[in-house]
Amino acid sequence: GSGGGSSSGSGSDGGLSAPELVLCCSQLARVADPSGGTRAWTHAQSTLEQLLTRLDPQLPHLGTYELVVLLAATARLQHAPSRARLALMFALCEPRLAECGGGNLTTLARSAARLYAVRPDLKSVPRFGHWLGSLLDACRRRMGAFRGDELVRLIGALASLSHRPPPDWMDAFGAALRSQLHLMDPPTLAKGMMAFASLRYEPDRELVRAYYVQIYSKLPMFDDHDLATTAQAFTVLKRIIKQDFLREFLSEVTEKLPTFSATALANLLTALAQLAPHGATDAADAADPPARPPQLTPHDPGSAPPSTLPPTPTRPLRLPAGWLLRAAERLRSLLSTASPEALSNSLWALSELGFPADPAFLSDVVSATAPRLPSMRNAELVRLLRALAAFRYAPPRGSPRAADRDAWLSEVVRVAARRRYRLGEAVDVLDALSRLPQLPREIVTDAFVSRILVATRLKTARNVSAGTLAALARSLRALRHRPDFGFLHSFTQAARYMWTSFQPQEYADVVCALAEFACPAAVDALWVCEFLAVIQCRFDRFGPGPMSQLLRGAVALPGVSPGAQWMALAVARVAASADAYSAAQMCDVLVALSAVRYAPPPDVFGVLMARVTARADELSPAQADELSGALTSLVPGYLGASDGHSEYEALQLALRREQMPAAVLLHAARQSSGSGEPGQLRGGVPVYSGPPPGGGARPAQQKQKQQQARRHQSQLGQGNGTGEPPSGGRRGTGAAGAVPSSGHAHRR
Repeated sequence: GSGGGSSSGSGSDGGLSAPELVLCCSQLARVADPSGGTRAWTHAQSTLEQLLTRLDPQLPHLGTYELVVLLAATARLQHAPSRARLALMFALCEPRLAECGGGNLTTLARSAARLYAVRPDLKSVPRFGHWLGSLLDACRRRMGAFRGDELVRLIGALASLSHRPPPDWMDAFGAALRSQLHLMDPPTLAKGMMAFASLRYEPDRELVRAYYVQIYSKLPMFDDHDLATTAQAFTVLKRIIKQDFLREFLSEVTEKLPTFSATALANLLTALAQLAPHGATDAADAADPPARPPQLTPHDPGSAPPSTLPPTPTRPLRLPAGWLLRAAERLRSLLSTASPEALSNSLWALSELGFPADPAFLSDVVSATAPRLPSMRNAELVRLLRALAAFRYAPPRGSPRAADRDAWLSEVVRVAARRRYRLGEAVDVLDALSRLPQLPREIVTDAFVSRILVATRLKTARNVSAGTLAALARSLRALRHRPDFGFLHSFTQAARYMWTSFQPQEYADVVCALAEFACPAAVDALWVCEFLAVIQCRFDRFGPGPMSQLLRGAVALPGVSPGAQWMALAVARVAASADAYSAAQMCDVLVALSAVRYAPPPDVFGVLMARVTARADELSPAQADELSGALTSLVPGYLGASDGHSEYEALQLALRREQMPAAVLLHAARQSSGSGEPGQLRGGVPVYSGPPPGGGARPAQQKQKQQQARRHQSQLGQGNGTGEPPSGGRRGTGAAGAVPSSGHAHRR
């Protein structure tokens, strides 16, 4: 084949004829192996290009079968021909499709799918659209002559091309497939279901029933990969999820779990984790729902917020008794051989399914993954971190397991700090780290977070989604990292660019983050006011969680205080759905109201107080103390309930399970000392009660009481020495969404 003679079809001068060149391409595709080494693979690609160059002038003279073989060899070698060469091949092949049988048509479809993997612009190549349409027409005319495996490969190739044929073509395909189901082996049945799932195609009832019959009869012959592929198809084909089928399927999986490979186990667990939120539960012969990961108690407002865990299904998938434990034991036996991708996916799926992992299992996971951390991709590392966060793995400090976990975290930080990230990847890493419980500050340092944030200094913030930007804000707040001025400026500009694209929880995350680490010099107060006005227009979308977080963050914004109208609309939204609020969420609402000295109308306030009174026993001691301090400023004479004010006596008894700290009593004394203007109006409602106008305390008496309050502060070592309440006395007086506060010092 190295002769330099003529490339004519005769080959009389010692050169190869066109059919012989095609045969050389086919044999080269058979013997070349991508895993055989880079040098050998590069040489195979170079040889194929030389053969194709010699074939170019003879392409019009090739027969139909030779064109099919040439396209198949080119695709199998993962070679990307030029657009002109591909257009010529498709143009020559299109009029000859009517001569092809089912096998050749399937080969052409699979070749196009492989070329699409190496040439993403394949669909824009001239003549490709016409060629694909002619191919589908030829397949439909010969649909009855296809074998079952050819039909499955055909639909799989179309799924790889992301091309879904019209409904009439799919109906004809389904009828042909139904007639061949009894001849298919388990791998073919599983691949057929997966192809339907990839195309998002819901088969008709007759085809689904026929699939049931064949899978039931051949289920004992399904191996681990077939079972995993079938489970993956379930996540899309919801109509195939039937309770009797799931019971038999999971029973077969349970018997064959000891034979599962790491990859098959990861695919199976991931499919079941994605299937769980759809409520596919089995009432018969099922175990109790798996225990959910323990929830964090509401955080102290002066500390960092708790990590937000991934949402756990409200009604998890009910698996057979002990099924998750068996799957975890199988994974435990594969820890040393599983790939990083299979290991991280399996752990994430177990956490989503609610598996109550014991510390010994998680310790083995940490030990097995430590030497493989440098070889993990970013997505695999993020999934592993999120799984450990969902399992709430936090060994007691000082124990050997805690030392191993800290060493593992140090290696994670070292590996993560040496990589380069796009903005979305950086957010994923920080978000995953922020979810870990008891994260040591000496390991995840500010220098490490700043290193990860280098990518955000580029003009890429506007290229991410609003959810990614909100996740970044939430992560930085959880990690207690205070960014520099440049980052704050870029962050606020990006938030302003997409301020109408956030979801309610994302609005709350951004506002809380601005309240945590922003400062008036870096954040324009007028922009924050406009941002609050945008949020005000979307109050009807806010649920209890986002609304309570939003109020806590809005009242702590630097240099800005929400106005009376903004607070009135927010509180009205809370009152409209007060029954859905937990005690902790209602506590956050009342604390926010006290921070800006806003008292809602009596009827609205009565609704809020009724809800918090009914659920007061659910509050932690810290929340009870915080709520008591808020009510001393919101409710006139709250601490004097025993002196004839019995309206809130039951609430006081519920909140005083723990002894009220001196700080709360001091706050009440300062409130009663006249530091606030008696009868001051906020939204038409007096915030503080006092003598009627003209009969109030004299200035000398007020000054004397302020001096007494200062003496109390000096004795207790608390307060700021100004006689002002802890809220700082910030009062918004505007009737719009918010007003800037001049001269307000930012509090960390």
